[in-house]
Amino acid sequence: MANYWFCPLYSFNVDAETVDLVEGIKIIRISNEFVEYLDKTFGHSLKTIPSRAEWIALFPHPENIHKGTNFAEDVRIEFKAEEKVINLLIDFITALRLYQKGRVVVGLLTSATLNMTLPHS
Repeated sequence: MANYWFCPLYSFNVDAETVDLVEGIKIIRISNEFVEYLDKTFGHSLKTIPSRAEWIALFPHPENIHKGTNFAEDVRIEFKAEEKVINLLIDFITALRLYQKGRVVVGLLTSATLNMTLPHS
């Protein structure tokens, strides 16, 4: 199983099914199998990927490695990790907009665990 941050991409297009970037970041075309997997696995709790999005950006989310700390410290570490991903996402989307020479709209950033094989480019 792998933990990821999901971010749907709108008004984006590329001539590939999958784009592998640095540090495990991927852009994948949302297939019907992927949507079905999300629906079966997460049901209505993961409705942040509307059918209008054709692409999704996946950012690896490291597993909880801060065992033995207190709850407040765990929450602080999680917020810090989320802040890092949000900052990375801002830089990432800025680069995509430069590449596309136009507007790339992003959806809601969501964390989830996948138990499926993602496509490779």
